[in-house]
Amino acid sequence: MSIFNYLKKIWRSREIARIRNEPPTPEAIKETIRRTEQGDADAQYQLGSMYYYGEGVPQDYQQAAKW
Repeated sequence: MSIFNYLKKIWRSREIARIRNEPPTPEAIKETIRRTEQGDADAQYQLGSMYYYGEGVPQDYQQAAKW
């Protein structure tokens, strides 16, 4: 993993933590799902976290593990 990817992952984790203080909007959920379907790894991680914690979507551990 390059240093750039490592720093990007750290930044993304902090961004997700900031977002967790507010529930995602329906538009944000739709956009995240669209990005996951296009193969965006960050969006897949974010969607998995949303399912795991039940943020904006029903809590579903199977869906969380899928993403």
